[in-house]
Amino acid sequence: DYSRKYVIKNSPLTVGVDSKGKFNLIEDPALVSLGQPLPESPIPVKSVHNTNHVITQNSPQNSESELTADKKREIASYIQEMAKLYGFCLQQAESLGAIDEDRRAIATTLFISAQKKFAL
Repeated sequence: DYSRKYVIKNSPLTVGVDSKGKFNLIEDPALVSLGQPLPESPIPVKSVHNTNHVITQNSPQNSESELTADKKREIASYIQEMAKLYGFCLQQAESLGAIDEDRRAIATTLFISAQKKFAL
């Protein structure tokens, strides 16, 4: 009855009772890595064409004038969608009863997880 009532399913630790009625923690080897950070994936690196590191007339330069009106609209739209997603994550954290910093931390975790999972 105890294990049905208080043990969390898919937990890396479960409670067992031996023949003497003593409670023991049992580690599930299939779930030991549950909750551990994911391994870091390699970061893609762009190849460098200008190996002597000299800026020439043909070298691309980052300036605000290079952003077209369409690109600016695309960026603004993306930011609006991300703000909506973060707002939704805040609502979900609040529905869990979290307040203040806990709510923000839960919402941020949900937001980052969604970005990674769906490559946003």
